Amino acid sequence: MDEPGKMPESDAGGEVRSPRTPAEEARPWTQEEMEAAEPCPMPEVPDDEVVASEVPAPRISDVRVSHDRIIVDLTDGKTVSLPLRGFPRVLSATNEQRDRWSVIGDGIGIRWDALDEELSLETILAHRLTS
Repeated sequence: MDEPGKMPESDAGGEVRSPRTPAEEARPWTQEEMEAAEPCPMPEVPDDEVVASEVPAPRISDVRVSHDRIIVDLTDGKTVSLPLRGFPRVLSATNEQRDRWSVIGDGIGIRWDALDEELSLETILAHRLTS
């Protein structure tokens, strides 16, 4: 058997071979083998809160309503286009009413005061996946 703590050798294909024989692989490691083996460092996994704070969530930056679609521009440069038929109040509105929207909640939603209609970014993105 190889020296304890010695790195396994690499074969010609670049794959690492275990220092244990196939017969030894079938049995559990002994306490001595475990103590002699070098620890394998675990990769650092970033904390979700840190990752979330580094990448800002997209927000709504602009909205357009055509005769059959709601088109939403996001702050990350993406555009989401949804069929208007999924939003009956906006569908039945006049062009003037459709054009009078405002972004609410620092970009997390859209409001049409004249229609008493609000759409959240969450809803918009969910409709995008099912449209």
